[in-house]
Amino acid sequence: MTTGDDGAGSTPKGSPARRTLLMDAALRVLDQKNIIDATVDDIVQEAGVARGTFYIYFKDKYDILQALSRRLNEQLFENSHLHLDRHVPPFERIRTSLRAVLDAWTRHGGLYRSLTQMALGRPDFLELNQQNRAVFIRQIRGDIERSIERGHAKPINPAVTAKALAAMMDWICLLWFGLGEEPYPNATDELDNVADILARLWYRVVYAADPLQYEGGEDHIVPSP
Repeated sequence: MTTGDDGAGSTPKGSPARRTLLMDAALRVLDQKNIIDATVDDIVQEAGVARGTFYIYFKDKYDILQALSRRLNEQLFENSHLHLDRHVPPFERIRTSLRAVLDAWTRHGGLYRSLTQMALGRPDFLELNQQNRAVFIRQIRGDIERSIERGHAKPINPAVTAKALAAMMDWICLLWFGLGEEPYPNATDELDNVADILARLWYRVVYAADPLQYEGGEDHIVPSP
């Protein structure tokens, strides 16, 4: 068995380039249309291929949505975790990671909204959502555990904290980019500011302290009252 470009463990059929073409077209369609309203015809017209070509690669529009979910999740994990410089101070790493999440939702809020909608009604999408989130939760939990071991973070249950922090980002992004409820007027134009606010909240949860200006590669912190 080989792995296709959507991250699934199935043997790819046809041309990988044609498969990617269809996925890219579906991403553009689903950024604009809800999965319920989008059709296979929308996707093949966007891709400029015959309808029959679609079924060489995917069973239906829900199949290609799942493929997109896996691909976007891999890209987001790389941008928000794998590519981080572990030598920069903790606050800056947190801020960079959260900004990557905000950027992903800014670009593909409609598609993420469709994925959430499907997870509420179909067990296969719920399982996929849980698998996607588990990658991030494991990373967050590992970061917290290492920080506690090194004496940086206050003693706290890593499993509960990791899930709570991940859920916080899921919910605020769904409300904001999925349902249009900005945290404050024009927040979408100030993503750097929002990332900074969220990073400070995240830092306070993990370290029970406020980050100050850092020097020499370490954050200077003051205990919270």
